[in-house]
Amino acid sequence: MGRKSQFTKEEKIKIVQRYDSGDGSQETLGKEISVDSKTIKNWIDRYHAYGESAFDEKVNNSSYTKEFKEKVVLAYLNGEGSYRQLAIRYKDNEQRIC
Repeated sequence: MGRKSQFTKEEKIKIVQRYDSGDGSQETLGKEISVDSKTIKNWIDRYHAYGESAFDEKVNNSSYTKEFKEKVVLAYLNGEGSYRQLAIRYKDNEQRIC
């Protein structure tokens, strides 16, 4: 079973849209809803990469193949991006174990 988010999809989208329109910084929006500014940054990055579908609820936790995990770890070790950047980049390329 997937994790239940504290905030709805609509609430996350509204916060990102407020940030994009200049109606608050990551810090002020985070304080307003009592979350760390890094959480707001993560929402913004995911929304800009995947649109509204970035906040769709998952039914199950994900499982990945060994090869996929190795590919992502090597990308990280080779300096191809931060953990968060790689998570966003490889989301569309997930190789799940079904």
